[in-house]
Amino acid sequence: MAIDRGPWNALIDDDGSNEVGTLFGKEDIKTVILDPIDAALLGGGGVTTNVVTVTATGTVNNLACGPASLVTLIDCQNTAALTITGLAWTTAPRQGDTVVIQARNTGAVFLTQIDAASGHKFYNFIASGPTPLAPYSGRAVYVYQGTNSWWLQDHEQGAWITPAFAAGNFLGSGGMTWAVTAGQLQEYSYRVNGKTLFWNLIINGSTLSGSASNVVYFKLMSTYLPARGAFLPVILGNGGGSTTGMTQASLAVSPVAIYRSFLGEAYTIGSLSAYGAGFVEIQ
Repeated sequence: MAIDRGPWNALIDDDGSNEVGTLFGKEDIKTVILDPIDAALLGGGGVTTNVVTVTATGTVNNLACGPASLVTLIDCQNTAALTITGLAWTTAPRQGDTVVIQARNTGAVFLTQIDAASGHKFYNFIASGPTPLAPYSGRAVYVYQGTNSWWLQDHEQGAWITPAFAAGNFLGSGGMTWAVTAGQLQEYSYRVNGKTLFWNLIINGSTLSGSASNVVYFKLMSTYLPARGAFLPVILGNGGGSTTGMTQASLAVSPVAIYRSFLGEAYTIGSLSAYGAGFVEIQ
């Protein structure tokens, strides 16, 4: 933005007589030079930096950020999970304004994609689920692109996130039930890097019952959808014998499918242990 030269143009040069021209003092320096520079840098007298501290948990649809600034730091001090769907301002942001969001307490932070619940929306790398920030370490940087849109420029989840245990995250198929308890689940975590979802899974002992089928499913974040399929090895122990199975991140469903084998072999009803890690591109 160019500096407003109106106050400068209003000045009159002295003609050499020291009797014609504009007297120039401290107040004139402020009015003619400093104020126009401030307005150019700050878009009309705003602030250069702004710090917003958040302690809320649950979902915040329009996070109150105060006046727009060149740089706004949103310091998330939530002690349980917090989802932010968008931002709210008391003055209009300008093209290029930057927002830094950081997770600095025990709660994870989730930033949703183009959420209808908020006016100023996030445009993330991934669309099928939220952009996650791990407790004490995650951060995201957004730049204002106009039309109430904040575009993600940089994201670091910071650490692996372990979802809260839920028995419903482990599913059988074809009349088979997969029962996993919290004590059997030794590793169950994920990490998002760009558009890639990485996962770890270690289950020591679980139970299959009902009608034998060749696939079980587990969910990390139920909203994430794979952009393409991927096959990755998982070591399975089933019915007293160890076998090598494969996982498929299906295009059609968000849970990861663990197949007994590519030959369509059914699991043995009884105990099941699973040890694996993998990754898949997500939408």
